[in-house]
Amino acid sequence: MLLAATPSAFAQEESPTPGGKLGLRATDPTSRMEPTVSVPSERSAEDYPKPGTPLSTPTPAVTSAAPSPSPKATKSSSRSKPAATPKPAAPSPTTAAVTPKAPEPAVRELENKWLNALQTHDTTAVQPLVADSYIGVTSGGRFVNKGGLLAEIKKDTNNYQSATNVRMDVRVHGDTVVVVGTTRQSGKDAAGKAFTYTARWTDTWAFREGQWLCIGSQSMQVPK
Repeated sequence: MLLAATPSAFAQEESPTPGGKLGLRATDPTSRMEPTVSVPSERSAEDYPKPGTPLSTPTPAVTSAAPSPSPKATKSSSRSKPAATPKPAAPSPTTAAVTPKAPEPAVRELENKWLNALQTHDTTAVQPLVADSYIGVTSGGRFVNKGGLLAEIKKDTNNYQSATNVRMDVRVHGDTVVVVGTTRQSGKDAAGKAFTYTARWTDTWAFREGQWLCIGSQSMQVPK
């Protein structure tokens, strides 16, 4: 802060006695003498400092102050880089491998395996091919779940001499495959009567937990 300088408030008084002299510290106009200073008699001239010797002054107390921030530090802090945006997580390897590279030949092989199990009434071979949520319609028009499908295989008393999938049309839809097929079977029934018939069916497969499972099917018998 700057303060404006003001004129001196003290004016020099005129001497009451023209030509008279006032002492340096005179307060009474009638005083004419300088004040006396008593000096001990035992002090000699050597006790006084030599001319030109600087007078000692008390050393001012040093007060420690917090260092002011460096201009460079202030500049760098004001321009600090924003926090880096986290990168999106990479897709899981299992997600990329949900659908196998060759679903069509894999499902065709499972269809043939299923047909071979039907000839020997082997429910243990069919059971791992069917999903627990399976639902289907038999050639007789009945609704069945997985348990009902396996029960149908067990109660079948036909003696199959041959069974062949003569045609299978496969359509892949991501992790789902739809198969429309035609099967021809021949053999003898429980009474020993020979039979030959043709069935047409539709199976739907889904890729779950690393394997193809049949989740639904429907079949019907067609003329020879």
